[in-house]
Amino acid sequence: ISSKLYTMLANFHMNQTAHGRESNKEQIIFYLWVSVIGVLGIVFCYLFGEWLLELIFGTDFIPASKFLTIIIATSVVNGFCWVISQKWMLNKSLKLVYIRQILGIAVFLFGFSMSYLNNIGILGLLYSALAAAFFKLIFTLVLLKKNTNLTIEI
Repeated sequence: ISSKLYTMLANFHMNQTAHGRESNKEQIIFYLWVSVIGVLGIVFCYLFGEWLLELIFGTDFIPASKFLTIIIATSVVNGFCWVISQKWMLNKSLKLVYIRQILGIAVFLFGFSMSYLNNIGILGLLYSALAAAFFKLIFTLVLLKKNTNLTIEI
C-alpha cells in the first residue's frame, strides 16, 4: 500500500512539475502532505501492528510486531526521498540520485557491520536500514534546497 501511495504521489508531483504548473507554495504543501501521510502510517502501524499481524498471519507472528514499525518507518522515509528525487530526474540530475544511493548503501553497510560485530541481531539490521534512509533524506533535502529556489512564504 505504501509503495502504491508513494508512486501515485510521485507521478502527480512529476506531472505537475514537468508542465510548470506547480508553484513554490504548492510544492511545500505537497511535501507536508506526503510527510503527514507517512507519519500517520507509522502511528497506525505502531498502534495496530500487533493486531494486524495476528489477524493476517496468526498468533505465531505476534513477536514480529516490534520489527514492523521500524520496517514501515524505513519504507516511509525511503518513499519520501523517492518522491522528492523526482525533481532531480526531471532536471536530468541522475548523478545526484546515484551518489545519494551509494552513500546510503555505505551508511547501511557500516551500521550492519557494527551490529553484526556487536551481536545486535535483526534490530541492528533494521536500525541500520532506518539510519541509511534518514541519511538519504537529509542528503536529499540539503541538495534540494541548494539546487532549487524552494522557500517558505506564508
